[in-house]
Amino acid sequence: MDLNIIISQVFLLVYAGLLGLVAPWIGFSNKSVGSLVPMAIAVIWSSVLSTLLVLLSVGYDNPLNLTAVMLSMPLAMWLGTKLVAARFAKQPAHH
Repeated sequence: MDLNIIISQVFLLVYAGLLGLVAPWIGFSNKSVGSLVPMAIAVIWSSVLSTLLVLLSVGYDNPLNLTAVMLSMPLAMWLGTKLVAARFAKQPAHH
């Protein structure tokens, strides 16, 4: 396995963790979904998009891969949190 793959994935995980830590202060978290959901969405999004870009022949060592993933992670966190909160709001309350 190439060391660039491991380093880029660890870097994206650390970045997702940092985004998850600041999410409550910049308005990405929601009381109904908790504080770990935005970070989980960021981790999943970064993995999916990074894998998709590699399959489209954009290598891990290409700066476009990390730039595209890092710039889209806050948007994915915001949108994903809104979608999860909307889904929880539609569900009937359990006793």
